[in-house]
Amino acid sequence: MRAITTFVSLTLSLGTLLAQTEKGRGLWSGGIGGQLTTTEKYLERGRDASVQVFINKGCFVRQSVLLGMEVAASGSTLHNEVGIGYDTKNEKLAFTSTVSPYIRRYWGRQNWRVYLGGGLLFGYDRAKTQSLSTANRVTQQREHRLRLSPEVQAGFVYFVNDRWGVEATTRSTAFPLTISNLGVGVVMVTGGRLPARPLKVLPTQNQVLATNWILAGGFVLNDNLRQLIPSESKAEVFRQEVSRGVSVSPSIGYLIADRLIIGVAAPFSYNILTDAYVNTPGQAQVRVERRTAGVQPFVKKYFTTQKLTPYAGLQASWQWQEDGTTTDTYGLTFSAGLAYMIGTRFILEGELGRIGGGWSKTRDGEIRQHFGDIRATLRPGFSLSYAFL
Repeated sequence: MRAITTFVSLTLSLGTLLAQTEKGRGLWSGGIGGQLTTTEKYLERGRDASVQVFINKGCFVRQSVLLGMEVAASGSTLHNEVGIGYDTKNEKLAFTSTVSPYIRRYWGRQNWRVYLGGGLLFGYDRAKTQSLSTANRVTQQREHRLRLSPEVQAGFVYFVNDRWGVEATTRSTAFPLTISNLGVGVVMVTGGRLPARPLKVLPTQNQVLATNWILAGGFVLNDNLRQLIPSESKAEVFRQEVSRGVSVSPSIGYLIADRLIIGVAAPFSYNILTDAYVNTPGQAQVRVERRTAGVQPFVKKYFTTQKLTPYAGLQASWQWQEDGTTTDTYGLTFSAGLAYMIGTRFILEGELGRIGGGWSKTRDGEIRQHFGDIRATLRPGFSLSYAFL
């Protein structure tokens, strides 16, 4: 979030900026994604697929008053076959949809806008689970759920130019507003006529000049405790599960030419899970250690000399995992998005689309898995890189 604040606090040289919140203009956002995984084990095989889509469109019906609607849907299917001849079959289908009409009031000047609004959330969920046993007996379970609730919306938008903006928003079904699902994304401005302004030809930004080094990465520490207490007394803990771990993902790149980077990332993680019955004689403690390490070479190209520029990248990956069984995972991913050059040393990137896939297998050959992923969204994750000039 600190990186986003830095991003939106810096302005582009825009010339005359249209009033993005004037009557007749609109804001649009959306995304689509899908995943497919197939798994093979001894006497078991399965397939898991899912797809997600959302569209958010609003129109300013008067100055600074936006009337809009968000429609979202997701579906998944899980198919599993076990046994000799794979004669026991389990299948689960799930579908979720929401429709959220809303109204917002915007305040602000120049590139900044803050807003407050409200609306209604209509939701419909449906799930079906079916099992076919070796005796050809079929069992089914069906679930349906309808939801209706009011919601409060709040956030801010920073317009980087006449057509694009960065939005931070939160939505809550509780009032006063409960900030628990803050999201950051990109919005596109529609409507209105744009003035004819020639694009200035700029020299290549300092961050992406040849021979520079680019450093990025992150780390996560986690410490989770879960206890089962069968009575009102907190001292009578019956079962306790503790999970602790650390993950580090450093990345370094070198510009072999202006705006062209080659590099490598080397993620590593270590986690310990313990599960024990407390104060129960004769019960053994279960302890599982999981280590992962990987190598991810990549190449990335920034296409223009502007501060806000599109980019595309290609990344291969290999990951080793050890948790009593050794697993190797291989993958290849193509991604594209927008990058913004902050000052002379920082690069903020938002990935707007990706397509990738790969496979994994245990070294004993017991488990084999193939997977694929495709997505495009205007609500990306953001990353920050540092350039050594």
